[in-house]
Amino acid sequence: MGLLGNLLSGGAGFAGANNAHLAELVIKRLTASEKKRVAEKVVEMGMSAGGHRKTTEQFKDFFNDHERLCQLNVIALALAHLDIDPNVAGESWMLVNHPFALPTDSNDLQANARHFRRKHNLTVSVGTEKINIRNWAEFGEPAKSYSDRNYGKLPPKFLTDNEAFVPPVTLGTELQQINALAEQGDAVAQLGLGSMYALGQGVPQDYAQAYKWYLKAADQRNAGAQFCLGDMYLCGQGVLQDNARATMWFRKAADQGFAAAQHNLGMMYVNGRGVPQDYAQAVMWLRKAAEQGDAGAQANLGNMYATGLGMTQDDAQAMMWFRRAAEQGKAEAQCNLGGMYYEGQDYVQAMMWYFIAKASGTTIANESLQELEPLTTPVQIAEAQRMAREWQAAHHPTN
Repeated sequence: MGLLGNLLSGGAGFAGANNAHLAELVIKRLTASEKKRVAEKVVEMGMSAGGHRKTTEQFKDFFNDHERLCQLNVIALALAHLDIDPNVAGESWMLVNHPFALPTDSNDLQANARHFRRKHNLTVSVGTEKINIRNWAEFGEPAKSYSDRNYGKLPPKFLTDNEAFVPPVTLGTELQQINALAEQGDAVAQLGLGSMYALGQGVPQDYAQAYKWYLKAADQRNAGAQFCLGDMYLCGQGVLQDNARATMWFRKAADQGFAAAQHNLGMMYVNGRGVPQDYAQAVMWLRKAAEQGDAGAQANLGNMYATGLGMTQDDAQAMMWFRRAAEQGKAEAQCNLGGMYYEGQDYVQAMMWYFIAKASGTTIANESLQELEPLTTPVQIAEAQRMAREWQAAHHPTN
């Protein structure tokens, strides 16, 4: 019967279509730790099947090469073995003959989709993007782990110079006066002058001049200048891109308590840039910045809790940090908070935060709103819009 075939019995056709649709619904609400369990079960089943000589890693590649329809049926079997209920009244997992060679055709899928719409008022379709079981096993998420559009999660993000730092020198101040102070060794003026050159504010943009003045201030242990040098090396602005040097400067500023540098240092550990990847170190630095009120760090710390990277996966902690960042107007966190409510099937709260994120300019919120629309009534949508307007009025009053 082929790989995994000896584990399965029964028919295919509508059974395969049914499992695929149910699995699409279920995987949207799985936590990161549950996805890891599912991946482990899929691999366990594959390795216990007879008639093959694949290693664990070869089996993962084998799984990843198949179409999503086949993958979903194997996942459905794993979900059944793990007693994870599809939680759709009257629907249950069906046994299929060979999930990696399903004869299910488009007519089966369309008929099953109509059944879900008619009986349950659920719009669910089988996607085409392949599932990466290796990433599920490692991270509890698909290949685009932080940006699964069904959840609306957005990737962790570095802060940049113009996002994290406002020059302390008033731009109306005469350039000659700022130059004089900088030449006299005033670190604040040196930092301000460097930022003016970096951002092209009041002077032509000139990264070489920005680097020169940042370095002078950084040598005096000015944390803001150290952060900005790290940003230049991270982005390759005016210097050769160098993750190790970026990390060095972020660390100097982070050790002085500069929140934006703590945030970026944490992200260097998340991504393994300039340092070995280390989620525990990432969490430590992100937490330091988040506790100082850095909205970006709060959003990224929420991502770490949501995915279980460097810590035990914890939806409550994820929501807390997403909310703190969202309340500060961080669009990514607003979208992610909506995603958490989406996973918890509180669709009105989810839509409220997606509407808020959409107003903040996050385009992925549009996709999430479109996915939620068939799951909600016009009354619920109107309520979510009202709540979003009230939130915006309270946090961004026009007068």
